[in-house]
Amino acid sequence: MKNIREINIGFNHNFQVTCEEHKHIGNLPCPWENCKKGIPENEFLDITHKGFGENAQGFTTHYKRRKWTSLDGYERFTWDSQNTPAIYRADTILREENLRTGTQEVDYSNHTIYHYTSMQGLHGIINSNSLWLTDFQYMNDSQEISHGIKLAKSILAKLEDSKRYTDKKNYFKIWKNFVETGIDRRICISCFSIDNGDSLSQWRGYGNMGGGISIGFKVSDWKFWNKDLTTLNNVIYDIEEQQKILSNFFHIYLTVLDWDKDKNMTNINGKKIKPHKPEELKSYFISQIYKQIINFKHPSFSDEMEARWVFQEDKGFLKDMGIKSLKKNFRTIANKLIPYISSNDLPNIGREINGTTKLPISEIVVGPQKDSDLVINGIKEFLEEYGYSNIKIRKSSIPFRVH
Repeated sequence: MKNIREINIGFNHNFQVTCEEHKHIGNLPCPWENCKKGIPENEFLDITHKGFGENAQGFTTHYKRRKWTSLDGYERFTWDSQNTPAIYRADTILREENLRTGTQEVDYSNHTIYHYTSMQGLHGIINSNSLWLTDFQYMNDSQEISHGIKLAKSILAKLEDSKRYTDKKNYFKIWKNFVETGIDRRICISCFSIDNGDSLSQWRGYGNMGGGISIGFKVSDWKFWNKDLTTLNNVIYDIEEQQKILSNFFHIYLTVLDWDKDKNMTNINGKKIKPHKPEELKSYFISQIYKQIINFKHPSFSDEMEARWVFQEDKGFLKDMGIKSLKKNFRTIANKLIPYISSNDLPNIGREINGTTKLPISEIVVGPQKDSDLVINGIKEFLEEYGYSNIKIRKSSIPFRVH
């Protein structure tokens, strides 16, 4: 491919917004025409992986500018890889569109999320050097996931009646079957709050009635959170916002499915890649739908200001990686045995980190309790014993009396 501009994008993947004007995310130039953070050419080659030495067989990725129309009729642009199916870019395109239409998301660049727990909980987390992700069926919201599935069902019914998707009946058939059959996989969640770590309702609900602590975790430590088959996002409580996200989701996926028809796709070995058939994308579609609705909760829970780290077990993916299933652990609460997954057991394929990695703890907030100075001294000694130094510890400012 002569006379096509070559750009070295780099190996450090950027998950942040790099063009505020157009809400473009990532290392690639902004795809909008005439944007100062973009390029004038309608295509380019990413030469980041072109070669790593004399004997290296590198490869380039060919991108072309794509113009498409949003659900509400506005002109949009994105870079479409000519080497890989467009469906694998849809997640980023959806994030960008959600930002343009005003939906929320965690600021990954500079944010702390808090986990409210008891002193026993802190001891368990530090001692095991792990976080626990609980099976969703044992969460405090009796409508976990089913709430989002009901929304998806109603939105699909509306979209299917639209003339713009008349040639996508096979995809609607897959999606409708999903909402009819319901949950088909193991989903585990670790819950946090995006408040300041000192919320009265959280102390009452999860912090041992104020006699506990909240642990602040740095979201910017992406190496810890970015495990295979996991996502970290804030919870959406507004029904209209949830509907908007799902509508954008279905529209974007139906749109990008047409982009592979005029490509000559090949993998890094030069083997031709054929566009996916609807039935071949079933598992991928379902995992992506779960990725959205797992973050939907009823508005009555909005005071929790929740963010959640989610693992959904894709048996096909694990099988391809030579993993049968993840270890199922149990803990007891009242008279119940609660299944969970340890963060240490989450797959991290191809990104193993040498040595023991400490949890990304930035601070501890001590709940409004008696003898708080003594509590703080004990926490300091405990953290130092496990190699956590210079962790900020502060007292709750809430005048809540613990009996």
